[in-house]
Amino acid sequence: MPPFYRLWEQNFSTKGKRRGLGLVNLLEIVGSLPNVTLETEIEGGVFVQKLIIEEPSPKRELFQINSGGSIKNFPVDKIMFFETHPNAHRLVLHLENGRVEFRGSLNEVEKASDCFFRCHMAYVVNTKNIKSIDKVNRTIEAFNGERLLVSRSKMKGLLSIIES
Repeated sequence: MPPFYRLWEQNFSTKGKRRGLGLVNLLEIVGSLPNVTLETEIEGGVFVQKLIIEEPSPKRELFQINSGGSIKNFPVDKIMFFETHPNAHRLVLHLENGRVEFRGSLNEVEKASDCFFRCHMAYVVNTKNIKSIDKVNRTIEAFNGERLLVSRSKMKGLLSIIES
């Protein structure tokens, strides 16, 4: 069985070549719907996906991406963190169960919500989705299991937000 997180990578498939787009497309669609959640598990060697549709909540905070003539909304509570992409002016939005690439800047992202904190020159984290902080190694673990770095100069500010 491949690492669980690889299932959502574009062009990754356990079934051979010229595949690996279905889950990427599914995550993009689900991520753009504020009242839809996708739960993915492997139970007894069986790949199980549950699509959960909730009643829309007018109070839910959204993060909006404008790209390619379309607008996509992502619930802030589903966002783990943002990171810079190797290509200039591109970012990667890390969700509970996937990633979305888009054009933008971390400076703009960190201003979009009170929950977002610039913890490193390459990362903005959603402080509501931090599972743990390793002060010695200066890393954050998000609720989805992914890890990101915290710069030495940002650690104190991050801890004061988390502890309040």
